[in-house]
Amino acid sequence: MERTTRELLASKVRMLRKLRGWSQEELADACGLHRTYIGGIERAERSCGLDVLERLANAFGITLAELVDFSDLKFAKSTEEPSPDNPDKEVNSC
Repeated sequence: MERTTRELLASKVRMLRKLRGWSQEELADACGLHRTYIGGIERAERSCGLDVLERLANAFGITLAELVDFSDLKFAKSTEEPSPDNPDKEVNSC
């Protein structure tokens, strides 16, 4: 089953946050958003507008284009977390 763009964004945001060692609250503070909103994004429950995507990209120190580039996400199963540094688990490259 192919993942939706919202699910891909959720995985990308979670991956970037965890790579930086940030909590959802720390990311929310960096973006000027509420921590429950960040949680909703990471669970693919929220749809993000351009302003929020730009805030996320700025907080991570990347461009908006880099934020929505999902080619670096690799999944072993559709429910598994992305694994940017474990290519042995790759089944489906997004």
